[in-house]
Amino acid sequence: MTVYVDEAIWSWQGRKWCHLLADDIDELHRFARELGLHRISYQGPPKTASPHYDITSFERRRAIVYGAMAVDRTTIVMVLHRLRRQVATSIRHPEVRDTDLGFTRDRHNRAQIGYSRLEGAPRRMTGTDSAAVHPSRLAANAARTSG
Repeated sequence: MTVYVDEAIWSWQGRKWCHLLADDIDELHRFARELGLHRISYQGPPKTASPHYDITSFERRRAIVYGAMAVDRTTIVMVLHRLRRQVATSIRHPEVRDTDLGFTRDRHNRAQIGYSRLEGAPRRMTGTDSAAVHPSRLAANAARTSG
């Protein structure tokens, strides 16, 4: 499997950023773990259609040392399109479950009840709404409105 990194041309918070992608999502996560990236910085379904990590120019240099292939914009766009097709194909099947992201999709492509690994508590997702409803927030809102 190949891991790709594009040029660090995107400015945000005073730094230059780029994208880290791979042919396989498991390979992407394994490589990111080797770089010391936190899983919370992963961007993929259901938030975005293209599974990737945003990394700084410093992390980009380390990624290249670890074996990532530095590619130009044209190549990274081709990889992104290929990944989007893979993700779209997998989401069409109702039995697909991405346990790392904690969501499933029904046959109408609606998010179903999942588990939030970030908060360690159940979350409820309804319809196409991707906002997690944490039980502690529900209790706080109920207390505020009843008093």
